[in-house]
Amino acid sequence: MTPTTTMPRTGFDFRRLREYQVAARDAFVSGVAKGLSRLIVQLPTGTGKTILGLGLAAERGRTLYLAHRDELIRQPIQKIRHFWPGCDYGVVKAESDLRNARDIVFASVQTACRPERLERSWEEKSGPFKLIIVD
Repeated sequence: MTPTTTMPRTGFDFRRLREYQVAARDAFVSGVAKGLSRLIVQLPTGTGKTILGLGLAAERGRTLYLAHRDELIRQPIQKIRHFWPGCDYGVVKAESDLRNARDIVFASVQTACRPERLERSWEEKSGPFKLIIVD
């Protein structure tokens, strides 16, 4: 996939990725192709890891996006409007329990690991997660 394309299924705009983000994406895809299942993408602060994560989610399918702070949940949701306008997402934290979103479920680690939340099926309507991102 080149940075000049748009995902037909999701509408994610890959033209907006920077060259080093495309290189990181390609390295991730190469690792998956080699059978690796636990990969780390490491980029410096402010270089677009959030946007890259949204792009990987658009490609891979249903994604669980875990973060330990509310700010790290709000940030990718704000970016979705610009990079992936058709994304169906939900949020699982505190009182919010929208875990059956088709594309991405954003969850706080504190809420997702609670026993009563873990007992509920996260696959009810939308199927299993294909990718887990920990921010």
